[in-house]
Amino acid sequence: MEVLKTAVNLPTSGMLLLFEKKAKWRKDGHQWVTRSPTSPYTREDRVTLKGKTGNIKCAYTYGRKDSTITSASLKRRAYWFETGSNSVLVHYLDTDQEVTSSNETSSKQTVSEPSFDLSFRSPFSVVEEHKEPF
Repeated sequence: MEVLKTAVNLPTSGMLLLFEKKAKWRKDGHQWVTRSPTSPYTREDRVTLKGKTGNIKCAYTYGRKDSTITSASLKRRAYWFETGSNSVLVHYLDTDQEVTSSNETSSKQTVSEPSFDLSFRSPFSVVEEHKEPF
């Protein structure tokens, strides 16, 4: 996977992108939920996952309901190690997308929302969770 130095414009659902930590990966062209109706700043909730090899930070946000560009069901999740790494892994997922089956008929399927309770599958556990109030 190539490490990107600049943001990708309007990445689609399912994309996994690896950025340099100092790259402006948040400037992706999507319209994300803001801290308040008049605020220009994106609302990002954060979780810290603690593991044997170090802590992983996760920042997540979702599309605005009133957006003409971004679906309200589009989620962006970004993961990076607290120390020792200069990379950020960013994942885009639309949890309410249309899926086309092999016989070319379109049906709507809901993708289940990822859970942050990873203790049963992962050596990481949630240390701290920070959610901004609406």
